[in-house]
Amino acid sequence: MNTGLFKTIIILAIFFVAIIFPFENFMTIRIALYISIPVSFFGLLLPYLLSVSGLSFNLIYEKPLWSSKLNERNPLTYIHFIGFMFISAGLGGMIGGYVFDNAISYISVLVILFGICSLIGIFLSLINKRKN
Repeated sequence: MNTGLFKTIIILAIFFVAIIFPFENFMTIRIALYISIPVSFFGLLLPYLLSVSGLSFNLIYEKPLWSSKLNERNPLTYIHFIGFMFISAGLGGMIGGYVFDNAISYISVLVILFGICSLIGIFLSLINKRKN
């Protein structure tokens, strides 16, 4: 089976499961704002920390493509896939929360934020890798 098709099926399954079972909205906007800073910081730092630790392990750092196989020698492919998984789960949770509860869940927003920040972190770590 094609790797891109397999990843797409998994992402769509997560999206539809998140629509059917949305995240419960139990936090206030103030708590969500406080949590969003470390979530985005961790999402941005995760690929960079892997690239720094990868210097000693002889890992490959290439721009991950959607059709790239999940390879243990290229950890950015995992972060790329996981970032899209978080984005799809967050979008599904937002849609499901809005449809079933008439409210957007702040946890869904945080999950989307982590996914987007991890994709931005991949881009920043590749820029850093080119400079070195």
